[in-house]
Amino acid sequence: MKKLLTSTVFSLTLLATNIHADEIEISPVVVLGVTYGGDTLADVELDDFPDEKIKAGNLFYIGGGVNFKQPESPWSIQANLAYHFDYTEGDLEDSIQDIEVTFDRIVVELIPYYQIDEKQSVGVGIFKAFDTEFLLEIENAPDTSIEFDSDTGFLAEWGYHFSEDNMLSVRYAYTEFEAKDTKNKFDGDYIGAFVQWRF
Repeated sequence: MKKLLTSTVFSLTLLATNIHADEIEISPVVVLGVTYGGDTLADVELDDFPDEKIKAGNLFYIGGGVNFKQPESPWSIQANLAYHFDYTEGDLEDSIQDIEVTFDRIVVELIPYYQIDEKQSVGVGIFKAFDTEFLLEIENAPDTSIEFDSDTGFLAEWGYHFSEDNMLSVRYAYTEFEAKDTKNKFDGDYIGAFVQWRF
């Protein structure tokens, strides 16, 4: 995957150096999303609150990137870097001990988009998660940390342009995580709703 990312960056660099500046639009992008799915990693029983499930495809996505587009072309390509995480905290059921549970990862994405018309775009891309960790913190107890490797993931996205540079989208993504110590595997697939702003 590192070779793929390196070759992709190299290809984009060659593309940028071979196309005149006035023939390509380079736009910074901010992306926010909410996702749901994947296997349950932990079922947390909290006092006075409904049980919380930490899932491998959840929950909050905060990212940014760069979009490359040639004027008059329906095609563009976007590279994103995001922080994707699930989190809960509270008092353990029937206990005064405080608990915090986090599953987080850094995600790199590469997504070609095709703009169907003024209001719609579709994209199919790949992504890879790095520094993936499940962390359990209980007051007055040792922390529990599990690190994961991940497969190259695939995603499909449909977007609605509510203005020329802004888009609401829905996405399906699939990947798989493997615990480094136990080699247990967990589905990290999710569905999500996203909003992105191009500047």
